[in-house]
Formats: sequence, C-alpha cells, structure tokens
Amino acid sequence: MDIDGEMRVEILDAFLDLSLEIETALDGLNSGEEEDEQDINALFRAVHTIKGNAAIVGLESVMHFTHSIEEVIESIRMKRFVASHAVIDVIQLGIDRLRDIHQRDLFDQSYGNLQEEELIALYTNLSLTKGDEADQESHKILRLVGVGFAHDAEPDASDSTADLLLYDSSASSPDHSKQAFDLLFFRELSQQTDQHCIYWEGRTEQSHDWAQKLNAINGSPVDINQLSAAVYLHDIGMSFIPHHILEKKERLTIDELAQMRQHSVWGYNYLIRIEGWAPAASMILEHHERIDGKGYPIGIDDKVIHDGAKILAIIDSFFSILNGRADREKRKTVVRAMSEINSRVGTQFDQEWVKAFNEVVRNELKEGTL
Repeated sequence: MDIDGEMRVEILDAFLDLSLEIETALDGLNSGEEEDEQDINALFRAVHTIKGNAAIVGLESVMHFTHSIEEVIESIRMKRFVASHAVIDVIQLGIDRLRDIHQRDLFDQSYGNLQEEELIALYTNLSLTKGDEADQESHKILRLVGVGFAHDAEPDASDSTADLLLYDSSASSPDHSKQAFDLLFFRELSQQTDQHCIYWEGRTEQSHDWAQKLNAINGSPVDINQLSAAVYLHDIGMSFIPHHILEKKERLTIDELAQMRQHSVWGYNYLIRIEGWAPAASMILEHHERIDGKGYPIGIDDKVIHDGAKILAIIDSFFSILNGRADREKRKTVVRAMSEINSRVGTQFDQEWVKAFNEVVRNELKEGTL
C-alpha cells in the first residue's frame, strides 16, 4: 500500500502516543506481586492497537515484531508468569525497537542492526515459558540488546578500569601553562552551561570522565587535553538558544530545529578564536555528524570525522537518552540506552568506538558507579 507523507506522520504520532501509554502501564505494574489487571489490560490494548495500525497500511515488519511482544503480554494476562523487573525491561526494550522500525519503514531512517529476527524468536520463546523460566529467557534478550550484559549482572573482580591512566582536569600542569589555565576556564564555562537547562545538571563532568575512559581504552589516540576542551565546550552554543526551545516538550518546529542545529557551529566559532585549540574546535563542530554522512552541520562521513568527535557523539547521545531531556520525561534504563546506541553502529556511530564504550559501561555497572 502506498502511504502518503501525511499518513506516515499520523502513524508515527499514533505510535508515540501509544508508547507513552505503554510506559505508564509498565510503571504501574507491581513486579513480583499479583499484577494490576487494569495496567495489564491497558498494556495489551495499546500494543494491539499498534499492530492494528500497522496492518491498515501494510507495515509487515511492524506487525510481526509487535505480535511477538503482544504474545508476551498475553502470557502475563494468562498468568503463565509474572511481570518481573526483567520481563518489564524487555517489553520496554521491544517498544523502543518498534520506534526504530517505524522510523525506518516510514521515513527511511538508517540503522546499523535492529536484530529483528533474533528478537522476534526470543520474544516468542519468552511467551511460551512458565514461572521462573521467564526471567531466564528475558535475560537472553537483555544480553542481546544490552551488549552482552544484563542489568543485574554480578561484578567480575578480574574486569576493572582501575588501571586506566586518566587526565585529571582539576590538577594544574607543573609549569602552569596557558593550556592548563584555558582548561580550568573551559571547565567553569561548562558548569555555567549546565545550569542553562534543568535537564543538564552535572552532565559535563560525567561526560568528561567517560570520554577520557573511552579514549584510554583505545590507546588514547585523541590528545587528552584537546578532548577535555571539546567535552567542556561542545554545547556552549546552546547558551544562545532561548530557554523555551531548550525545555519545549512538544515537537520542535523547522525553525526551532534549525536553531538547535546551529549550536555546534557557534561552539566551533567560539573556540577556534582561542589559540591552540583547533583540534578541539573541530571535535565540537563535528560531534553531530554521522558515520554515514547524514549528520549536521556539514554532512561529512566516517573518513573525515575526527575521532574525538566520534567519542563525543556517543557520550553525548548516551547521557541524553539516560538522563532525559525536555522531550523525554522519563529516565531510561542503562540497558535501553545501550540498546539504542548499538542499534546505530555503522550509521550514526563508529563501530570501534562503540565497542570500547560498551566496555566502559560494563565496567561502570560492575563497579556500581552507574
């Protein structure tokens, strides 16, 4: 069936509305106890409606994927197993993946690997289990889309980031060089930028720590001071964007989106005027570019994008997903955020840097710092 542009937007909007209903219903479930029948029924209706909408316009991939999730919910309704934490997580992960499938099939959005067939098989297996077997099957899904770990994995004493040599941004260099003084100033500016929006508190320090760990795992190919400067100032351009746009919960208009996309150019223009920081300025300019060349503001691809910008792109996206923005009212779990990052390998993010990032996340989880 040929779907016109207006219908495509309507289908996606309907899905996004239903996905919020699903998240609310999942939040209402009392894990491990007798389930709230009203929330279960609301959950089933919302998922069934997504499948029905897809059937009307012939979105077969959406139909098949949604059906496998619907079967899991039906098994909960039939009391074959309870909606444990793991089961709730994998249902939510399925809805996240459905959003990507909608975007791909309706608007030709590119993704690395959405793992549809593997996930459909795993959701089907989950729907056929009983009792405690459901958690075992759920962890298979978590390991697949959560990059090899489940959210409740036990620490591995042999796997640690303790031996990483990291740059300490709070320490001055022995000769009190201009670069060290600049970094202290950039750090102060980042703290002011973080106060510009209620969703950003403390994010730059956390992003800096992780960016340096990620760089170290791959042998520190990016100069640590240049990377620090890029992390500190990558969103300084946001200071020129009105608060009502930054905190807007509704979809941005074309003009508002254009303003948002200028922030990396403004950040570049600020830093390039300060002697000695040209590499960091390039990282800032390119941190919203994509490996497939479909990013902004220039549209360059993998061969041209600075490694520091590739690091920054992953870090920035991860903490946006995890901590929430104005358009994400609910905090997402680590596994959900990692699933989203990894589904965009080869299109939005670089494979080798994502592989290193997965290692950082696993170590942070094992050490209990995330």
